[in-house]
Amino acid sequence: MSRSPKTAFIGMPRFLKRVYPDAMRREIDAIAPILGRDIDGELWANELSTLADVEVLMGTWGVPRLDAAFLDAAPHLKAIFYGAGTIKHFVTDAMYERGIVISSAAEANAVPVAEFTQAVILLSLKRYWQFTDKIRERRQWVREGECPGAYRSVVGLVSFGSIAKRTAALLARHDLRLIAYDPYLSQAHAQEFGVRLVTLEELFRESDVVSLHAPLLPETTGLVGEKLLATMKQGATLVNTSRGAIINECALAKVLSERRDLTAVLDVMTEEPAASDNPLLGMPNVRISPHIAGSMGGEVERLGSWMLDELRRYCAGEALLHQVHAIDLARIA
Repeated sequence: MSRSPKTAFIGMPRFLKRVYPDAMRREIDAIAPILGRDIDGELWANELSTLADVEVLMGTWGVPRLDAAFLDAAPHLKAIFYGAGTIKHFVTDAMYERGIVISSAAEANAVPVAEFTQAVILLSLKRYWQFTDKIRERRQWVREGECPGAYRSVVGLVSFGSIAKRTAALLARHDLRLIAYDPYLSQAHAQEFGVRLVTLEELFRESDVVSLHAPLLPETTGLVGEKLLATMKQGATLVNTSRGAIINECALAKVLSERRDLTAVLDVMTEEPAASDNPLLGMPNVRISPHIAGSMGGEVERLGSWMLDELRRYCAGEALLHQVHAIDLARIA
């Protein structure tokens, strides 16, 4: 049975225009009539007339916390399609208790993160950072030292969720040896991706590149500390595209100051933006990017496109592919 729910957009205005461009909005309006103007997540109380009638919200970064006050203002709300990544900062028990369903484009956002991670891993195995540093510092062509290259090198994936799976699939063509640590993953499932399960300690000892993909949970906060870091292979690289607080940054700075053979490539930090006195910002064996691995530029339109597809399923009465249930929140990023 098909339905034609009244729909509105909510989030930061500058992102709504990019995630849901005009052509996409026309497609949405054809199956789910759009009410009123876009709702600025910070100023939602100014749009009470729209919220009073809306059944579906198409969101992106900037969705407000869905607490009782918001939900009371949207008594007919039945579904939220979130064109961005994590939903943890705005979903509530009250939302789930009212039977409101939510789908997220986190899987779509995993695509560029995995692509970024693959690129960083391959560059690291070529010692790209070290070679280019020497050329810049000496202002001459030099090629000193060895690099492992990709063939038969070991890449360790810490946690094996959506992004790690996509990263493993992208790396499969490069004749690497892939290992992973994930307490919730079976060996049989790991083998489907050509990955060997190991302990966390084994992963840090054996890997030429360690790539972090763990969600930030109480048990993963500070997971990577001095003891693990000190055991890394000579010349190894640590890559983090997950959450900054997975790493004990004080321990990382200490180990990297003592082991100049190690390199850290960090797209995320515990505090963002990082404080200017954070020692990692000035270390020669650290590369920091400002949280750019996820969807940027034209990539953000993919997020809206996936949520448009999800809206189509909702309107057709079909099962949703990217729904996030309350029970999922304890284990996802």
